[in-house]
Amino acid sequence: MSSENPSALSDRIIQLETAVAHLQHDLEQMHQAFVSMHLELKGSKDQLARFEQKLQQLSEPAEMRDATEERPPHY
Repeated sequence: MSSENPSALSDRIIQLETAVAHLQHDLEQMHQAFVSMHLELKGSKDQLARFEQKLQQLSEPAEMRDATEERPPHY
């Protein structure tokens, strides 16, 4: 058995429990930050995909029309 007295052992256990509680809190905070960053990154990726699609549409050649075959808007 240990030569430590029960009071010292109790204090050591309290210190360890306190350290574990702080680590759990920090881990939860890091997890929340990770989730937030993941959602922000997903939103940015979605927005980038929409921009790429729009750019693709804008870079496609315009449809060639024959103005002589089109009827004026008042017909």
